[in-house]
Amino acid sequence: MGKRIQNKQRVKQLLRDRDWNGLTDWFAQVRNPIRILRGILYDPDPLIRWRAVEAMGKATRQVTDHNMEKGRNIVRQLLWLMNDESGGLLWNGPEVIALILQEVPALLDEFGPLLTTFLREEPFEQGTHWALSLVVKQKPHLFLNSVQVLSESLQDPNPSIRAHALLALQEIDEEVAAAGAIELQNDGTTFSTYDLATGEICQKSVRDIAIHVLKTEKINHHS
Repeated sequence: MGKRIQNKQRVKQLLRDRDWNGLTDWFAQVRNPIRILRGILYDPDPLIRWRAVEAMGKATRQVTDHNMEKGRNIVRQLLWLMNDESGGLLWNGPEVIALILQEVPALLDEFGPLLTTFLREEPFEQGTHWALSLVVKQKPHLFLNSVQVLSESLQDPNPSIRAHALLALQEIDEEVAAAGAIELQNDGTTFSTYDLATGEICQKSVRDIAIHVLKTEKINHHS
């Protein structure tokens, strides 16, 4: 068995276990952990793909501790892989970039607004809405130009897009989010999503998200 295959099998087991300490050690031991993880982003197992998305963020943080330009190059490579010309379209590219920006906030100003260009680009719409619902929390003002597009997304046929557009709007424009949440509070359509808190794929409903937004708005207004 070749060393590259051994490395891939080892990291996939670490991802199955969601063993971040083991993964941190692994990042330091192999020559190019980013390249190996990037390959796993295409794995047929959706849970392994999501764990690899998380690991890409953590590995990039470890790289940029010593060289911020390497972090920039990782994001640029991901953007290239989201291009048809790359020959290997990376469907979960927006999610990977979001996790990198969460782990390396210094890259947010440069690359955060670029994510918004994929809000209406197939096949990245769902992943981009998920990504924005995460990264807007750090610097909402960077995404003010996206309010109109996100507002339109509240009517999208895809329930995941509706829900994550609402979560993103909650951070950028509370009034628009509150109005949208009122409209969607009876929307019981369910969707699958990845929960970063538990590391599992779970089912949620648009109604769950809308009620959460409305409760948060009430708490904020009373505090």
